[in-house]
Amino acid sequence: MILQGYCVWVVDPEGDYGALESLRGVVVLEGGDPPPDIPDVARALRHFDLSVVVDLSRVPYEEKVSYTSACNFL
Repeated sequence: MILQGYCVWVVDPEGDYGALESLRGVVVLEGGDPPPDIPDVARALRHFDLSVVVDLSRVPYEEKVSYTSACNFL
């Protein structure tokens, strides 16, 4: 989809999609503990020419669940 020009948002729970950053217009927001702030993700998604990967690989499981639930409004 990215190669076809679509803007995508990938929630990456295991860190499998970090290599997408090598593609033009893709940014990876790495989730340490705590993960990236949701307003920062929302701000990045406002750019129609930018795809965002949120890497949650270093976030504990329970926090991954609550984080993705909080992102439902995006």
